[in-house]
Amino acid sequence: PDEQRAALASRRERALEAQGLLSHASTVEVLGREQVTPYLMNMSDDAHLAGCLLYYLYPGKVTAVGSAAGSAIPIAGLGIPPHLCSLVNRDNVRVSLHRSEWTQR
Repeated sequence: PDEQRAALASRRERALEAQGLLSHASTVEVLGREQVTPYLMNMSDDAHLAGCLLYYLYPGKVTAVGSAAGSAIPIAGLGIPPHLCSLVNRDNVRVSLHRSEWTQR
């Protein structure tokens, strides 16, 4: 049972990383508990799904959102452009949103 649990946890970690996500354990390693980094969290009517996905916005880094394979925050679905928008964490206080020209139509 413990080996099976560890194997499932490892598969979960790999699946999260493939989607550009960090698990809770990884966020503690990467950011530390005291860090005040802004993030986006998923919302859902299903209590089991709400709050499961965290996308951290790292200071000074452009975070791409869209359907493109290289997007830091991948969104799939009909009508979702490859580059929906970009988010920039200026200083852990201000976050800028930049829409692509396609989304401004």
